[in-house]
Amino acid sequence: MKKLIYIFLIFSSISFYACEDLLDESPKTFLSSETTHDTDIGLAAGAVGLYDEMSYSYSSRLPSIYGLQHYGMDLSMMGHNPQSNDALCLYNADFNSEFDAFEDAWNHYYRLVNKATTIIDRSKIHEWVDKDLEKTVNGEAYFYRAYGHFMLVSLWGGIPLITEEIKGVKLDFVRDSEEDAYDLIIEDLKQASINLPVIGKQDGRLTKGAAQHLLAYASLGCGKWEQAEIYADSVIAGPYELMKDRYGKEADNPEGNVFSDLFEMGSFNYSEGNTEGIWVLQFEDMTLFPNTVCSVNDFGVNYTRRFWVSPYWRVKVIAISEEYGGRGFNMCQATDYFLNLFELSDIRGQEAALRRTWKYNDSSLLPEGAALGDTVPVLHEKWMRPHVTKFDYYNEGDPALSSSYKDVYMFRLSET
Repeated sequence: MKKLIYIFLIFSSISFYACEDLLDESPKTFLSSETTHDTDIGLAAGAVGLYDEMSYSYSSRLPSIYGLQHYGMDLSMMGHNPQSNDALCLYNADFNSEFDAFEDAWNHYYRLVNKATTIIDRSKIHEWVDKDLEKTVNGEAYFYRAYGHFMLVSLWGGIPLITEEIKGVKLDFVRDSEEDAYDLIIEDLKQASINLPVIGKQDGRLTKGAAQHLLAYASLGCGKWEQAEIYADSVIAGPYELMKDRYGKEADNPEGNVFSDLFEMGSFNYSEGNTEGIWVLQFEDMTLFPNTVCSVNDFGVNYTRRFWVSPYWRVKVIAISEEYGGRGFNMCQATDYFLNLFELSDIRGQEAALRRTWKYNDSSLLPEGAALGDTVPVLHEKWMRPHVTKFDYYNEGDPALSSSYKDVYMFRLSET
């Protein structure tokens, strides 16, 4: 027994001294700015992480961040299932500084800003080998810092500006003016415009056109009308073009049109024949690419379908189907003002782009006297609310799922 204790003490001592030596060393596998943003590849990976952060607002936190920009507006209002975000729709007593949706949005955009600033600062002291990669990474970092600040100042007015990497706890933030915020945003976007390529080498990557589009937008935000026109005209001049002819997998569908083609799966990107998308956020099918989930919250899917698609299936006479966009939650819905905006000749308001009717599609659900293909009368206005079809999505094999792998237009030439 004494011998066993003696052996144990010897090995314990060895383990102790081994751990002591290890703690004195610089860990090479610990992810931090110091160990990651000190190589070309490390900084480039940090820039890719900015795209990952962007996807956060379209995944599980969509009701908060996306909802903050859509609930209770002229064009949209609360749906039948706002998921406890009523305050964003109703502007009631819960619409205050302690509301979770505000915290989600505030934290998201400041994470984006601080991550971008870290890359900018680290890039300045790094000895780059690949000068072309240096330009791209800097362009993306300056763009995202500007984008985050732009969304913050648009939502809150004067805000604390992040111009240096925050390396620890900071409690002395000072609110800067809107004027100072716009000055920084515009300066960052000019830097981004200089560094970003005219044509992206990969779907979803930022380009000069994206920076100039946001420059026009930011210029409008601070009342610099002539500057806004100059930057918008520079984007309109090319290489982007409005889509005027049918294209994509639904090009031969007589019920569609070129506007509805823009929102079909596989039709968002330049490589897919679309010359109108300036910046398209990418989402991939997690069953095919399981490593593409968003690192912030473990959801790599687009939840906009939950917002807009009507819960038509609740009327119990229509089956969930691809034709009708799958299983909708209707967190948000179009206002009467929006639904009455379109003239009959406007393809944006026609059935292919704005669902107004449903037909019986399941023989087991037919009421007495009805036949397959007959138009379903409006049995419940709340559940059969007209909705835009651009967010429709159907999960093949599991139609009950309400997520989507559609890409998302961030900027489109028609907006410019």
